[in-house]
Amino acid sequence: MHLFTLVNPGLELLAQQEIKELVKAKATINGSALEFSVKNKKDVVLLAQQAQSFRRLLILLGRFDSPDSLAVEELAIPWTDYFPPQFSFKVEVQNVSGQENRFELAKMTAGKLFSTLEKQGLKPTLEVKKPQYIVVVYFTGSEYLLGLDCCGKDFDGRDYRVFPHQATFKGDLAYYFLRSSGYTPGEKLLIGFVRDGGLAIEAALYANKISLRSQNLILSTFPNFASLSPALLSQEEFKQSISAFDINPTNLIAAKKNAKLAKVSKFIDFHKLTLDELDVRFSPEQFDRIIFHLTKKDEDKINEMYYQANYVLKKGGFLFIIARSGLELAAPEGYVLKLQQDIKRGESSYRLWLMGKKN
Repeated sequence: MHLFTLVNPGLELLAQQEIKELVKAKATINGSALEFSVKNKKDVVLLAQQAQSFRRLLILLGRFDSPDSLAVEELAIPWTDYFPPQFSFKVEVQNVSGQENRFELAKMTAGKLFSTLEKQGLKPTLEVKKPQYIVVVYFTGSEYLLGLDCCGKDFDGRDYRVFPHQATFKGDLAYYFLRSSGYTPGEKLLIGFVRDGGLAIEAALYANKISLRSQNLILSTFPNFASLSPALLSQEEFKQSISAFDINPTNLIAAKKNAKLAKVSKFIDFHKLTLDELDVRFSPEQFDRIIFHLTKKDEDKINEMYYQANYVLKKGGFLFIIARSGLELAAPEGYVLKLQQDIKRGESSYRLWLMGKKN
């Protein structure tokens, strides 16, 4: 079965790595789309439930060089494997400039798809507001991919993030930062400042292979997937390997509520602490890795951050810092700078540093 996933710009390599880790498939990057094949339906369910870097996951129906060559009726697709006898659908066009161009392409595709499905004995209806199924036309920059969405919506925003903090980021970007830090499941990880809990929650989801989307997947209504159990295989749990702190009680309440919604509360220890209390609350060299997310108002605490990190971080451990783009930081004495990188998402820009503590 051939699939493709859509990701936000900058996350292509991470998504490629995640596909290999989850289903042992080699993905080809095509713009901000990644194409790959899986051997069985369980792999599709696993990706739909668990992938953290994706924006969309789709079954590839066909590819076309131009809108004029969109020959839906010629596709060798087992339509009845994916669509029930009666259903509603809509067509979304992505990465095509101009609203009028997107509308015309969606209208043309929907018409051809409607006719093709009727010839298969199916009874589709077009529904723009609340369709059962979404078919996506995605322009990679060189060709058009036609896909059937497996989840029914963008899932980079995360359903668990009901209590967001204005200074944090969507789930896929939090996951990107986590993986950029080099975090490995089983490590003792400290995260500050917690804000809405996104970084800690993504770490707990990743380390414990917790399903992000086990409920109401569109995929479960595909006739060919109806008999497939949505349950994932059992996995090892790294309980309470993640600690996170913040001094703001409102942030801690929000983070704990979000963690509960994500079903990862038991994997995260939340602490009400100021930065200068870390050496009182934690033991010397307790953590393998520390992640700090700094806003502009935290920048006057950088020297204290270095001091506290040096106390609670193991020799050979790593300090990872997320801050605004443009901030200049140098590795403190006893550390080696491993990575410095800028990433932009929408109107926001971030700078990342990974520093290794010398043995």
